[in-house]
Amino acid sequence: SEGTNAAGQLPKRCQYIIENLFLVAKRQFEDHPAILPELDLVESDDQITHELHLDDENFDPQSNLDFFHFEPNFLANNEQYDVIRREVLQLSDEPAPEEAESDEDKDEHEFDDGLDDMDVLAEQEENRQLTDQERIGLRRQLYLTIMSALSFEECTHKILRAGIKPGQEIEVAMMLIECCSQERTYLNFYGLIGQRLCLINKAYQESFDECFAKQYSTIHRLETNKLRNVAKFFSHLLYSDALLWSVMEYIKLSEADTTSSSRIFVKILFQTLAEFMGVAKLRARLQDPTLRDYFVGLFPTDTPKNTRFAINFFTAIGLGALTDEMRTFLLSAPKRIMEDLDTGAVSSSDESDSSDDSSDSDSDSSSSVSSSSESDSDSASGSDSSGSDSDSASKASASKRDSGKAKAQAQRREDRERYSRRRQEEHARSKDDRASREEHPSREERDQHARGHRDHHAHDREERRDREERDQHAHTHRDRDEERDDRDREVSRRDDRESEVSRHERRHRNHREEERSESQKHEHETERERSPMRRRRPRDNEDEEDSCRRRARHHSPRRERRPR
Repeated sequence: SEGTNAAGQLPKRCQYIIENLFLVAKRQFEDHPAILPELDLVESDDQITHELHLDDENFDPQSNLDFFHFEPNFLANNEQYDVIRREVLQLSDEPAPEEAESDEDKDEHEFDDGLDDMDVLAEQEENRQLTDQERIGLRRQLYLTIMSALSFEECTHKILRAGIKPGQEIEVAMMLIECCSQERTYLNFYGLIGQRLCLINKAYQESFDECFAKQYSTIHRLETNKLRNVAKFFSHLLYSDALLWSVMEYIKLSEADTTSSSRIFVKILFQTLAEFMGVAKLRARLQDPTLRDYFVGLFPTDTPKNTRFAINFFTAIGLGALTDEMRTFLLSAPKRIMEDLDTGAVSSSDESDSSDDSSDSDSDSSSSVSSSSESDSDSASGSDSSGSDSDSASKASASKRDSGKAKAQAQRREDRERYSRRRQEEHARSKDDRASREEHPSREERDQHARGHRDHHAHDREERRDREERDQHAHTHRDRDEERDDRDREVSRRDDRESEVSRHERRHRNHREEERSESQKHEHETERERSPMRRRRPRDNEDEEDSCRRRARHHSPRRERRPR
């Protein structure tokens, strides 16, 4: 219903819901029975099944039952229902002390109980809502505190001063792990905060222990980057001894109990521990006798298959030095199996001896019975002889049992000696064969030896030829590179020369143009000076001359006009 993302995949929440549905179906709906056991009151033979079809025309939905109607015969119908209920539930007809009360008192008590239940439910719902709101507010406050802190000391101080109530330490641990997993790479900032909290308050240590178990059980839901950050976070807590090493008991390292994600988690966890602690110190910690019980699942010795799987796993991640004890166990497993077989043979022989003794005693007892029946008519001397016969028979059976045990022990001793002699003979024979082959090699061995020498020389020649070809190729490339460099240098020098020449030419051309312009200007001025026309004065000079002429005319005496 939430749709798919850009890559065409379902969201993580939908994937988890589908996984849970498949898990419920795989368990054959054990947690969701069709009929609850406390409601399965009627036997299957007494049950009457009413089959109704929705498309039946005569089907009556009884919609009038959806509304409340007053029932005038309520008490009579209730008594009839009580009788039927007692028959079905097989209850006695005698009323209980509580049932002796009047109907009105019953109704009052039931009404009061209902009100009390409603009050309790309302209070629980209100407390739950307040708890959820407090949890959301606390998580928001912790997130802002972690993201706004400049150092881990400041962040730890703010968390301790945030007023965390007892029981809320798990929220701090979960929020710290979630913030660490959201980073692109692991930051030592979060590990130092967790270390400081665990060393200050033991409740945080228990909270991180619980978070480790929860994270490992749901590690398949995390992406690779988040998985790596979480593993490095817990490895920091472990090698700093802020978190107890008893958390290793949650890890069961076998092919059936692990997934690809959990194996990657364990790999990063131990590689980080080896990086910070060193292999020698990590090995000493894992061999600590006080912690050995917590590492039983990590280094299994229950079956050779699981032991071999754990050895291969640690060897593949580069920590094969941690598997010495498991290798010793795997090597001594056949000997232990043989000892178990020997003890089984001894027990079987003892059982056979005891069965023989019992059969002998039965036969002796039967013979004694027959002899006693025959000697009923005899005197007391006959009875004394039968008692002496029974004593001798018991002594014979005991001696026979002892001789059987001695024979079995001698046979086992002979088998062991025969097996050891055969092993020694085979070892000596193989040693002699090896020495004879070294002293007098056969023709095939000589040919094989010569063929090996020829192959070795041919391989040396091929390597020499390849080396020469590589050297020649390198020299050729070096010469080509030198020629290319020389060419490039020549081109650059030529370009420099051309640029220098062009620069000189450009400077000379500019100089000539300047000289030409100067000469033209000089000639123009000379021509103007030589011209008969007076050079035109500027406008200001002309105005000044006009004003002077008018003043002179004003001050000069007027001439009288002469008559004609």
